Amino acid sequence: MLEVGCGSGRFSVILAKNNPNMIFLDISDAMLEMTLQRVGNSHKGLNASVYKIPLPSKSIDAVLSINVFNHIEDINKAFSEINRVLVDGGELVINFTNIFSYYLLAGLIVNLKQESLGRKVYSHWLKPGTVSDSLEINGFEIIEQVGNVFVPKYLDAPIIREIIIFLDKVTTRSFLHIFSPAIFMKCKKVRDATPKISKVDISH
Repeated sequence: MLEVGCGSGRFSVILAKNNPNMIFLDISDAMLEMTLQRVGNSHKGLNASVYKIPLPSKSIDAVLSINVFNHIEDINKAFSEINRVLVDGGELVINFTNIFSYYLLAGLIVNLKQESLGRKVYSHWLKPGTVSDSLEINGFEIIEQVGNVFVPKYLDAPIIREIIIFLDKVTTRSFLHIFSPAIFMKCKKVRDATPKISKVDISH
């Protein structure tokens, strides 16, 4: 199992306990080192980009990537490379921040600035249709979708928090999940990614 964008290891610790053959990937060497210190050096770490994963084709059974895809500029390229390293029928679990959510205004600000709120890091809130289309083009079938309504720091007040918790309960698995700020998708690789065709100059 491969975790793409492990960061400081927040989710990695749980994954490592349940999967003895975990591989952790992050573009930041410092973040990767932090993760490996938390999970133990018996697990493999890769300091690399999701655009070029240093693993053989069809060598991974499952890929997990949490809180990462909003910080990836070319999701098509990322899905294509993940497809390459996954075995046929392999599973992919991702989440992303949804522009068409209850936090639309915050999403519009992030997309305008191309930067996370409160952090100087590239960020872009995504359209669910854009993500599903990219997954399909790159050989994935979406098996399950759920929504998650999180409580951002700037809205963390007693009454508002209760409203947000209620929204999370009623929208997580109902059709209203499409309005959740975060959408989780479980996918399966059904074929290899469609090769990208280079443009040919036929003007002559």
